Amino acid sequence: ILRKVLETARDQIEPTNPNKWASFERHALQGRPAADVARELGINANLVYQNSARVLQTVRKMCLEEYDEAIAT
Repeated sequence: ILRKVLETARDQIEPTNPNKWASFERHALQGRPAADVARELGINANLVYQNSARVLQTVRKMCLEEYDEAIAT
């Protein structure tokens, strides 16, 4: 479920806001420090935290929806 959701989320988020996805991927998924990610992306560390949290919230919601679908079938 997670693999499918991450692919779907990336496909939805990355085209419209590549920094948002990159922040999440590098900080939340790869565990890299927010300051390093911020420097690479040319944004501040607080925005890396915000982007990561927002994408994670979306991923959680999508996972719950997929889980509910899987149980229903």
